[in-house]
Amino acid sequence: MTAEDVKGVERSHMDRMEQFNFDGPAELYSAVGKGFSRRSMSFKRFASSAEAIQYAVEVVGSEKLWGTVIETETQRLEAAQIRALYQHADYPLRRLAPKSAS
Repeated sequence: MTAEDVKGVERSHMDRMEQFNFDGPAELYSAVGKGFSRRSMSFKRFASSAEAIQYAVEVVGSEKLWGTVIETETQRLEAAQIRALYQHADYPLRRLAPKSAS
């Protein structure tokens, strides 16, 4: 893959994020614990993608976000995309205040 190919993929990814529907339903799959098996997966259904993203970032947390996937009617989001959408200017829900260092 050339540098131009990578730039094209990045532009395509950003275009999809700009058109993301935060209101549509979503399902969240998250790895529970270490390792991977069917028994170690958690599943939750959300009325909106925004709620699923919020849950993934604020409840599941950064340590386990790598094993989390959100599926909407049209997209499959992994950790980097979930974080980017949570930080996106169009994200409709109130974000958790950053924790201050003590």
